[in-house]
Amino acid sequence: MPKKPERIYWDSCVYISCIEKTPGRYPVLRDILDDAESGKVLFVASAFIIAEVNKFDDPTASAAEQAEKLRKFFENDYIEIRAMDRRTAELAADISRTHRIKPPDAVHVATAILSQCSCLQTYDGDKGEARKLLAFNAKIGSPPLTIEVPQVRSNPDQSILPGMDEK
Repeated sequence: MPKKPERIYWDSCVYISCIEKTPGRYPVLRDILDDAESGKVLFVASAFIIAEVNKFDDPTASAAEQAEKLRKFFENDYIEIRAMDRRTAELAADISRTHRIKPPDAVHVATAILSQCSCLQTYDGDKGEARKLLAFNAKIGSPPLTIEVPQVRSNPDQSILPGMDEK
């Protein structure tokens, strides 16, 4: 029986960094994307992510071209889009109230928890800002959700923080 892929949740900032091929971030994201393309990883995403990731930095692409590129990207088989139902919305509201997390981020955390993702990967808070998602690593959910900077799961030492040299 084939092994099930690891379920990972990417925050919107991670998708944008991947699509824009952000220097300092893209090498690790490309490795994770390779794992997804080979069936080792499945990305879970709230449908809300499609509304959040609605443009990217490419001055040569028109708004229509950007929209088409994003639509195609989110149609990949390795991305499982989850509708926001009442259960997810109520959990997100509880998370937002309890931890004072912005509602859109709380939706992502709730979706990751209910989808039993191994982690939520984000750059939100990578500079140590309070109330940003990384500050809540292992503090929300039961079992606690791992919230981390993107890293290749087979080699966690490959994570690259912004400002670090690419490998």
